[in-house]
Amino acid sequence: QTKENYVASISNPGLLDINYNASATTEDWIHLNSIDYNSQLDQILISAHNMDEIYIIDHSTTTIQAASHSGGNSGNGGDFLYRWGNPQVYNHGSTSDQKLFGQHNARWIETGLPYENNIMIFNNGLARPGGAYSTVEIINPPINGTTYSATTLPFLPAASAWSYNEGNPNSFYSMNISGAQQLSNGNVLVTSGTNGHFIEVDSNGTKLWEYVNPVKATGFIAQGTSATQNTVFRSTFYPSNYTGFSGHTLTATSIIENTNTVSDSCQLNLTNSINELDMIDPLIVFPNPAKRTITISNQSNGCIEIYNQIGELLYSQQYVYSSNENLDISNLHEGIYFIKFQNEKGSIQSQKLIIQKE
Repeated sequence: QTKENYVASISNPGLLDINYNASATTEDWIHLNSIDYNSQLDQILISAHNMDEIYIIDHSTTTIQAASHSGGNSGNGGDFLYRWGNPQVYNHGSTSDQKLFGQHNARWIETGLPYENNIMIFNNGLARPGGAYSTVEIINPPINGTTYSATTLPFLPAASAWSYNEGNPNSFYSMNISGAQQLSNGNVLVTSGTNGHFIEVDSNGTKLWEYVNPVKATGFIAQGTSATQNTVFRSTFYPSNYTGFSGHTLTATSIIENTNTVSDSCQLNLTNSINELDMIDPLIVFPNPAKRTITISNQSNGCIEIYNQIGELLYSQQYVYSSNENLDISNLHEGIYFIKFQNEKGSIQSQKLIIQKE
């Protein structure tokens, strides 16, 4: 206790007890596993896996200010502005107050999206009391400008603003890695990393689609067999107009798995609701397989779109019900595509299109 900045017990929530869960044989006793930057607040968000906590610090400080308890936009120097997940680390609360259990991928939700400026966390649930199950949490920190309220400890909120799979209704569990991302339509893309499982859920937690990674270190996993050792650290959605795609060919070439193991009946559901498939007038596409042209017929006005296998929009045109619509597809490479038709009432249906050249 004679060393500089050393105290036997941390009572200031702005400081970190470096001895919490530490031992002489554990080098990575904190295990920081994610970092995010908020340019509007000029603050940094950090996730500490082994502390079961997330922290926010001021990015605006100088090196000298960061070594003190004052300075920067916040006036708190290098102290934590906010922390959440396990108040036992700063000697407040008990095990019943712990919210995070081996979490990953803490990130601010971007401005303009639902829950903007809230924080999304993949709460792995490692050693969670009452059972091992994962949740995706969104929390709304009590912030005024760039200042977080700590008048009541532990730090609020006492409960998440949104949670997926709370209570383990779907036996959803990934003990490590993993992540989640809110999309512009309000849905959430979830990566359950240890089992290579990708899912998209809506704001009600309804599963819209899912996909299992068919690749492991030794090669492809045969379609229809149990997938093992197919872990994925994380997945991120980028829109088709993302600047990083400029100058790159995004057209899919072939199916990942051996084509002999993939059913020809596989379909892409481009809708967000099963009710959208309740169509009175069927979408007719012929010939299929096709070479240079296709004819599309539907007894409603609407919009026709063609997507490749990675969801990139390649063609869009308004359709007026009067006669069959003939489309030139000669510029498309041989492969599998998906046609989406949305009528004036908003109902959507889709069909797989196979293009075979000479």
